[in-house]
This record gives sequence, C-alpha cells and structure tokens, in this order.
Amino acid sequence: MDSFGYLVIFTIICGGYLFYKALNRKNNYWSKRGVKGPKPVPIFGNLLSFLVTPRPLVEVNWLKKFGHIYGYYELDEPILMVAEPELVKTILVKDFHLFSDRRHEKTAEPLIEKTLTNLLGDDWKR
Repeated sequence: MDSFGYLVIFTIICGGYLFYKALNRKNNYWSKRGVKGPKPVPIFGNLLSFLVTPRPLVEVNWLKKFGHIYGYYELDEPILMVAEPELVKTILVKDFHLFSDRRHEKTAEPLIEKTLTNLLGDDWKR
C-alpha cells in the first residue's frame, strides 16, 4: 500500500473517531458530575427504554436502581430526575429563581400548558 492509501485510512479512522466523540459529547454530563443513572445509547440517549417499556415503569425501575436523584438522557439532552419530596419543594419554592426555565413539554391541551411544571419565565414566577 502506498502512502496515499495510509493517509486515506488514517483520515477515515480520525474522522470516525471525531464523529463518535461528537455524538457522545453530552453523554458523560452526569458521570462527570457524580450523578448516577442509566448508560445512554449514542444518538438516542435513554429514549429506547421508553419504547420497550411504559415510561412510568422505567422511571420506577430507575428510581429503585439509582436512588431518588438520577440523571438520564433524552437524545443528547441531559435530564435530572428528582424524586425526593423535600428537595423538590426546595427547588420549586425556595430556589425557584434558579430553576424558572426548565424543560417545557409541548402539549395540545391548553389546561396542561398552564400547570406549574409547564410554565416558564415570568409566568412561572408569579
């Protein structure tokens, strides 16, 4: 094989490695912070778990396995699950100014759009 062939192989390997790192750049967000949680799959995160088993059952299993605070991924978006009532109260009441713009679940139901967990910014602070 000539030097051009080695250059092509080297370029493909480096490109594949960089592509893999780009896909997984956020998949170590929780492990870097010492938060336990299920291991994500590149591109999908932990969403595939919800396709196989209903979401509430998956979350109950994760709660039993990882404790009351764990992190998971929806695609490449890190999600922190807090199931400790006193900590939830602290987040939603005392430290609300730090958590006012959380993830927003879009829904076609106008009543659900106005719930506390779906409001953002100034609407949530009221």
